[in-house]
Amino acid sequence: MTSKRFVKVYTGASIVDAGLFQNLLEQHGIVTQMRNYHTSSAIGELPFVETHPEVYVPIADSEQAKRLLAELNEDRSDRPDWHCASCDEENPGSFDLCWQCGESAQLA
Repeated sequence: MTSKRFVKVYTGASIVDAGLFQNLLEQHGIVTQMRNYHTSSAIGELPFVETHPEVYVPIADSEQAKRLLAELNEDRSDRPDWHCASCDEENPGSFDLCWQCGESAQLA
């Protein structure tokens, strides 16, 4: 059995932040490990930066993971509003999915 080396690609301010990014990576087929997710109870005993949850991925997937994080943090406020091709609902440009029916903006 071969062992995959994992590298840290994200440190979250909370378990929610790290979990959202972990879910995004897994939706793109990237295997993840979350570490430090039980350490919030040690805040005050340990330095706070030691207690933040971290997301790790195999080295081979680290560049793709970093690109996905950059896309997630991209400012989308300047994108134009769009109409959904499925239900004709108007959506803000910052939305990737139609708020009404869930259709992708790329299909609009």
